[in-house]
Amino acid sequence: MSKRINVFFVFLVIFNIVLFYFALNLENASVERHRILVGLFVFHLCALLLRVFIFKRHKLYIFLLMVSLGIVIALELQSKFVVNYFFHFFYVFIILEGAYFLSLKKSSIINIIALFLSMTKYIHLLSIDFNYRNLIEAVFFFLINGLIIVTTAFAKYYVEEKQKAEKLYSELLMAHERLRAYSDEIKDLTVVKERNRIARDLHDTLGHSMTGIIMQLELAENFIEKDIEKAKGLIIKTKEGARDSLKQVRMAVDTLKEKEEVMGLDSIRNLIDNFMEQTEVGINFGVLGKERALSPEVYVVLYRVIQEGLTNCVRHGKASGVDVKITFSEACLFLYVEDNGGGCENLILGNGLMGMKERVFSVGGEVVFRSGVDGFKIKVSIPV
Repeated sequence: MSKRINVFFVFLVIFNIVLFYFALNLENASVERHRILVGLFVFHLCALLLRVFIFKRHKLYIFLLMVSLGIVIALELQSKFVVNYFFHFFYVFIILEGAYFLSLKKSSIINIIALFLSMTKYIHLLSIDFNYRNLIEAVFFFLINGLIIVTTAFAKYYVEEKQKAEKLYSELLMAHERLRAYSDEIKDLTVVKERNRIARDLHDTLGHSMTGIIMQLELAENFIEKDIEKAKGLIIKTKEGARDSLKQVRMAVDTLKEKEEVMGLDSIRNLIDNFMEQTEVGINFGVLGKERALSPEVYVVLYRVIQEGLTNCVRHGKASGVDVKITFSEACLFLYVEDNGGGCENLILGNGLMGMKERVFSVGGEVVFRSGVDGFKIKVSIPV
């Protein structure tokens, strides 16, 4: 048993014994009736011990509590007084015990039963001698016991609600830990997936470019003695191909930036400036509405979407110009990326667009892709 239950149990036993001692002295009973009263009290103590030590969390607990109520009634019936107040006080301890060990619903039922059983002697008293004094006394004890029941019920309700709140808080903490572990796992998987995509893009881009460069250099080597002008032309094309490959590598390496490096719109402006410098694509960037601070996660999403959109406009759309607009409204943040490239009739979501979609969804946003003869368009909306 816990320390709190031990203290309460000792309190019950001591006060039961003290009350019985005074009740027995008041009775001044004969030897035979003395034995009956002591025997009944011993049964009452045994029922109390069994309840607390063995059947505290068993269905028999309620049965043994009802047994104690029956024993208290028997003690009152054996009393030579119409009402022995010391015996009558046992009802109060049974009410307190029920409220302490039982649930609110069960203790309320038991305590109401105890309340009405405690009034049987007063009903008997009023049937023998009905007067205002006895009536007031009966009402007084009824109200006292009722007040004890209501008070203990409110205390029990508070304790149970507090336990529920603590349990819910514990469950929420566990759920939070599981979600954080799951989030870390998803983050790791996303990083691995993105690195695999970058590795594949580097392999495809560099493999194709390096093969072309080697072949052009071999051709230039063959023409260097036969046709020097043609050899020079091949070398110039090879240099342009090497520059394009370098741009592709730089764009791929830029996607490895961590969240800590992406802070605010300045990072996005730097991304756009670097992209224009590397690709010579004209980019019109603007921010509309009242600008306000966003979470690091949202900044990363904006950065990645713009980065992927710019990369695709050069790699697939062969665009020469891109409009990038960020619009702040009261409830949402909107991002528009529109290029003047060729677009496509049948849009298929590859790894890049799927990754873009997953990133936007991760912050509760939505993304729409539209492709046509007038270019490729991306619209992102994120609640803020």
